[in-house]
Amino acid sequence: MKEQTTKKAAVCNSGKGKKNSRFLSRSTVDILNSLSWFFMDAFWMLQFPRVCVCCIIPTAITGIALLLTNKGNKAVMLMDISTNCWIWMNFFWILQDMWNLDFMMPYVKLLTLIGIACLIAAVRMSDDLPALFSQFGPFRSSASYYKNVHID
Repeated sequence: MKEQTTKKAAVCNSGKGKKNSRFLSRSTVDILNSLSWFFMDAFWMLQFPRVCVCCIIPTAITGIALLLTNKGNKAVMLMDISTNCWIWMNFFWILQDMWNLDFMMPYVKLLTLIGIACLIAAVRMSDDLPALFSQFGPFRSSASYYKNVHID
């Protein structure tokens, strides 16, 4: 049991002893974004509109924080913009669906097109697609995290 606890602590320590000058690391922002987005969609599916709409606040803030934690990589920045388009597309679609706000659909479609354009541009710009897609939506991951995960 103690060995598993030690391994788990090592896996969770993404700072690797370096002092981070930012308030939150990109991987922490990513986790918070995924969790808030999950709850936003979960409350949509469960038909709790007010709670669902409240979840857009942390989802949007962490989506913007992903943009701010980018270290100057243009392809990843385009993936982050695409992710933010996806967040807002999802939110407008939720509004349209829950309150029959049909005027939201053009925003959904516009954000979809912008997200697709950013995604295509990022793919064309990148020379390492697996690393690039590890920064996008459901494919996001910390390469160092998965490298350190031990599955018994």
